Amino acid sequence: MQKTLLALVAFAALTPSVLAQDAQKAIQAQYDKRSAAALKKDVAAALAINTPEFVSITMKGQKQTLAQIKPLLVQVFAKSKSYTITSKITSCKVTGDSATARVTDSVKILSLTSTIPQEIETNCEDTWVKKNNQWLRTQTKRLGEKLKETKPAKSAK
Repeated sequence: MQKTLLALVAFAALTPSVLAQDAQKAIQAQYDKRSAAALKKDVAAALAINTPEFVSITMKGQKQTLAQIKPLLVQVFAKSKSYTITSKITSCKVTGDSATARVTDSVKILSLTSTIPQEIETNCEDTWVKKNNQWLRTQTKRLGEKLKETKPAKSAK
């Protein structure tokens, strides 16, 4: 009886940690879906990780809705030869069906008129909710951003 009780207590202590790890894996999978969609320049799929009420907040506190972001992304994809984004979660706090993730996004854009890609690294705090067994982002708040120095690719001789 005592061993069973100890096992239940130990399992109960592990459960929140396991659930948080599962949530973080599911959220990272959403970022990975967005990355794959961006590579294909698929606007709808790239934005599908967000709730309809999603809002993006700049470092200056300006807010943009999904309806405002969509045409901008259409333009960016149309003017680029390639667009890649890689997201890495640096921390994730899960409380029930909501989560806050700190993430580093590395974006690389090669425009149609350039041979030098533009690289931007952005640190964000993203808010997520679990709806219908799926994690969706409700907000992203930019915490920092830096433009990386890039060089043209060496030409083959």
